[in-house]
Amino acid sequence: MIISLAPILVVVFSLHGYVGAVCKVSLNNNLPTKEPLYLTHKGSKLDFVYPKSAKGASKRDKGSFELSENEELVFACPGKANKLARTTENAADSHCVSGTRFSLGAKKTSNIEQIECTSSVKATLELDSGKKCAKTGTQMKIGFEVERQLLPLMWVCHDIKAADTIFVEHDIPATIGGARIFKARPDFEDGPSHLYEGINVKNVYTQKYQRGLFNQLLGKGQGEKFIKGTYYLARGHLAPDGDFLYGSWQWSTYFYVNTAPQWQIINAGHWLALERYLRKFAEQTGEDLHIMTGIVGVLSFESDSGENVEIYLQPDEQKIRVPAAFFKVIRSEVSDRAIVAVCSNNPFEKVPTLCQDIAAEHRWPTSWHDHAKGHIYFCEVNDFLSNASGLPIRRNSGILRGIGK
Repeated sequence: MIISLAPILVVVFSLHGYVGAVCKVSLNNNLPTKEPLYLTHKGSKLDFVYPKSAKGASKRDKGSFELSENEELVFACPGKANKLARTTENAADSHCVSGTRFSLGAKKTSNIEQIECTSSVKATLELDSGKKCAKTGTQMKIGFEVERQLLPLMWVCHDIKAADTIFVEHDIPATIGGARIFKARPDFEDGPSHLYEGINVKNVYTQKYQRGLFNQLLGKGQGEKFIKGTYYLARGHLAPDGDFLYGSWQWSTYFYVNTAPQWQIINAGHWLALERYLRKFAEQTGEDLHIMTGIVGVLSFESDSGENVEIYLQPDEQKIRVPAAFFKVIRSEVSDRAIVAVCSNNPFEKVPTLCQDIAAEHRWPTSWHDHAKGHIYFCEVNDFLSNASGLPIRRNSGILRGIGK
């Protein structure tokens, strides 16, 4: 079922009448703040426009897409009451004039930087009704609704009853080195009300709430002991905004179903280093990566009475679990080889690993072992699955090698 259907404006640009003409558009230098989606037709379907390969490209050419004669460009502005600025038309034909200038009428031409939406593009969360995943999860997609077609960027497996996301899948394109640097960030969205029914999700991620929670679960004074400085449970992105090319794509990651409670010192520590490493891998090798990011187990601490207590941000109903570990299944779309990165979510002590660390022999980083910043190690997929059963991980062609330190 579609959660939100919003009116959109689609503008089709086709290049004609200019033999050899080329439009070259830089993601960082030529796009407006309220950028529309940039799409192209592939048969009867729409698809996203990607910048050209960043591998071996000059710094100036990274993150740019080119249009040649007779190529089509589709501009779309999904979102409630959203439309393309300075026009009332639902669709319009145009062509590339030169550089970054496009014709919007018989005589009028505009720079692509002036072609923007009236408000920020809005992503849609779609539930695949009746489709289950990982035993207790419901399949969902996050993407953009254009011409009643959802263009997905993320595939989510979320346990609605437990208010718990099991995993999220997305792709890191080899062209990620040219991604738009879009510093503005939106607020997180709950999505449909039944996903977090009866829960103030924004509130449970505040330090004040968490200090009270730890006092309640572990004993008086434990909240102040655990929750201080960068030691608090943050909204840890599963598919991080930095893995996406356009500002509108980056904003689409801000749904709570794309998060899990992660200690901030880990989130900004080795976990962030892993995310950056994977983007560097894709850019350096020229290989698109398919990533499944998820959570394993429930983090527990000993209370002042000696009891081992599992941590949930909504403990009465055991909702929004604090995971014992995060993982990323990393698969190359070129070689079909894969490996799993596992990150402990306990910054207070070193805990046993879930699988054998094979980082050293396969050129993955071996220096992320400080548990205070998140102990990260790398495992063979089947070895990991022996302690994390139920995940729909496809067969692969072998172990993916890293790019060294």
